[in-house]
Amino acid sequence: MKFIHRIILILGILPLLFWKCAERERINPFDPGANVPPPLQIQLLPGETDVLLQWNVQGITDYTGFRVYRAVNDTTNFSLLAELPPSQKEYRDENIQQYNWYFYRVTVLGKGTESMPSNLEKTYPGPGTTWILSRYGYSVQQLSYDLQHRLNIYNTQYPPVSWAWDLSGKAIWLTFAQYRYVSRLNLDSGWEDFFFQNGLKRPTDLQWDEVNESLYILDQDLHMILKMHNEAITDSLFLLDQNYIRLVLAPSRQIWVLGEENVLAFREDGNMLTSIPLPPKFAGMDMIASGDSIFILCADPSAFSSRIIIYNENTNMADTLALSGLFTLLRKPAGKNYYWLAEYLGSNKYQAVKLSLTGERLLSVSGMENIYDIGINRKDESVVLVQRYQDTISLYNSLGNHIAESNKIYDPIRAFTH
Repeated sequence: MKFIHRIILILGILPLLFWKCAERERINPFDPGANVPPPLQIQLLPGETDVLLQWNVQGITDYTGFRVYRAVNDTTNFSLLAELPPSQKEYRDENIQQYNWYFYRVTVLGKGTESMPSNLEKTYPGPGTTWILSRYGYSVQQLSYDLQHRLNIYNTQYPPVSWAWDLSGKAIWLTFAQYRYVSRLNLDSGWEDFFFQNGLKRPTDLQWDEVNESLYILDQDLHMILKMHNEAITDSLFLLDQNYIRLVLAPSRQIWVLGEENVLAFREDGNMLTSIPLPPKFAGMDMIASGDSIFILCADPSAFSSRIIIYNENTNMADTLALSGLFTLLRKPAGKNYYWLAEYLGSNKYQAVKLSLTGERLLSVSGMENIYDIGINRKDESVVLVQRYQDTISLYNSLGNHIAESNKIYDPIRAFTH
């Protein structure tokens, strides 16, 4: 009887042994159940009217071509977009429409077989690209419209605190407050030239004059505005003994500087034009030039109230818009009848608010922390919100609907859509 039990036990174990021996490691990339990474990884370089796919093949050599698949607005229905020869390792999709999500993946073809698909990549094409200034990331980066893909990166030697764009010269001027430098970053070569360490003390803001090809530098510790032309300091404007935080160059060539207690304006020749005192208990927060006016944002933190002072350079008249709430940042695109502002709500919470020119709240984007900049796309009026300490950049359309965001850039402080 024991003998029979032993025979039954052996017969039960034998199939398991043969199954184990027959099982093999599945490492063929063309095997759908293979336990290996896909044989290729794709990356996307989106434009306004097309999307460029690029890839490299790893681990196999005996392939006969590629297949490109695409899905629109969801990942449930991929269709074959193109079948390519083995020598072609990129594909440009020109059959796209802006404001749609496009999903891509690519497979490798073998002799009568097809590999598992590559990584899945997506993009949301739109007009323009967004440039981000990263302070302690020591870089300027160009991102696709949807913020999902890095198109260019320019590393800086020091942590920048502000920038000014020389669009005609394809360059960006940068200032490095604690290192006493300004630099010119050439966007064609990526080369960075440095100026004036010994002539500066704490440069915190700067503006580029396209007409006269001159740079204006605000030095907080020197209490001066320095003018640079042909790589040399040619003039200086002395400021009152207080903290000045923002420098603006108006289209009229007037030079404006925002302080804690007042705003100063200078003519192009350096003579003071006007001084505008801020209301009692109100401190300067931000200032911009738009059209023929200067817009000055000031706030009383103790009362959670703010004001926008609108100074018209043609009439030399100023109007004031009183606001309920503590606003810290102001943006207004030229020719548009609205503002975008950052509003501090307390406990490190912020929201972005779109206001009419009369102060009516049109919409808001809440759930934000530390809004450091608001970039407005003039082509479609979408906005990019920069949350510095969350390392987050978010894209919203003109109606305030969330489109996309990225947290791949360390310490972002400025955004510019071009």
